[in-house]
Amino acid sequence: MQRLSCNDKQIKSKQQRIRKATMQWLENNYEIQTGSCLARSTIYKHYLFFCKQKSVIPFCAATLGKIVRMKFPELSTRRLGTRGHSKYHYFGLAIRPNSIHYRPNSTECEGVTRFSNPTHVYSENQEYSLQNHSGISAPNLCFGFNRQLSVATASFLSSYQQHQQRLLNLLTKHENIDKIFQEIHYFWKTISMRTDKSNRCIVLQCDVLFYKLLSEILIPSDLPVLKDSLVDYVKTFLFNWPIFIERSMTGDIKDDRLNLARRFCSKVHRHLVFASFVQKSRSILFDGDQVRNVLNDLENAISCLTKEYHFLESSYTVLSIKVLDEFADTIRKTATIQGFIDCVDAILVQNVMIIHHTDQLELGKQLALEWNWIGEILTLWNMCSEYLRLALLEHKENLEDYQLQESLENHLQVQFDSKHQNYGNISNQYNYYN
Repeated sequence: MQRLSCNDKQIKSKQQRIRKATMQWLENNYEIQTGSCLARSTIYKHYLFFCKQKSVIPFCAATLGKIVRMKFPELSTRRLGTRGHSKYHYFGLAIRPNSIHYRPNSTECEGVTRFSNPTHVYSENQEYSLQNHSGISAPNLCFGFNRQLSVATASFLSSYQQHQQRLLNLLTKHENIDKIFQEIHYFWKTISMRTDKSNRCIVLQCDVLFYKLLSEILIPSDLPVLKDSLVDYVKTFLFNWPIFIERSMTGDIKDDRLNLARRFCSKVHRHLVFASFVQKSRSILFDGDQVRNVLNDLENAISCLTKEYHFLESSYTVLSIKVLDEFADTIRKTATIQGFIDCVDAILVQNVMIIHHTDQLELGKQLALEWNWIGEILTLWNMCSEYLRLALLEHKENLEDYQLQESLENHLQVQFDSKHQNYGNISNQYNYYN
């Protein structure tokens, strides 16, 4: 009996530690904000991602709901959505700008990529220009770090935010690329900052937030038609951006920022390729005869794979048949770009995201190979294949962003604890002498 009691105490202690870590995670990623709302399922999806990184067994959705209530007692809940598809939402809760789950200009973060839930609906006659974002504000960099920042760091963040705002103004005005380089070079030449680990992490975290906003400006999530002149400007910007970072920086922070800049440029290049496939696919979807031809090709492919399975009995063949069936079903129900994106999201979540990270790329590559096999016939299939690669790589990058955020929080917490320990020592000495 004593042994059982000891085990119970250990289990209870472990649950309390996990609950405390969950409360801290809520503090780091969410905030009270009037007029905002978040689906409970969205928060639980973020929570499962957190538990996966920490290698802990997650609480059920109901238990997490109780913890959210404990952390934010002033929240109210409402059920929103069409009949049969409604979801419970927390009113007054928003994602912090410094969270990896934050997406600029969006209140919901469901879906695999930012294209999963566009903030606007594409219009056929819509013409896109960078000037559409004229006057957009840079991310609030000081917000979300609270009292853990020193006065010098807070002052730097304020200057860095103004620097990012000037860069956005130049970009949305379609200014010459050389002016952007002059702004970057002048800022880092005149700014003074200690390049310790915590400050490097802060700068990189700010860059992550800035790049999220920049991605939405360069390639909007609603995927409008991009003019050739705009595509050329974006490509020129992406080619020169890492060069500007390299020429204007020195020290250890240079390599870290350069790696992040290259990752950002590679990501936007992928978005450009995907956007070009979307543009070609729209011409097919607007033509009823071409849609019927696509459906016939899919049915023939399903028939061929079904015969192949009887000889090979491959698990990948079974998955390919399942994917093709869902793809064909999407065409029958709703032949839209967003319909295909939702279809691929569902395939990724059901067949790829739920398995271990080391197996994700293997399964994702196999899916992409199957799709490429048919991609010579179907432009739509090429579009979905490109979206699959894009989503898998972004999932990997989200893990890296999470590790960066966690590293930043650890450095700031060490500084915060050290500061309070020094205050405690001074207080003890004062009491001793008095």
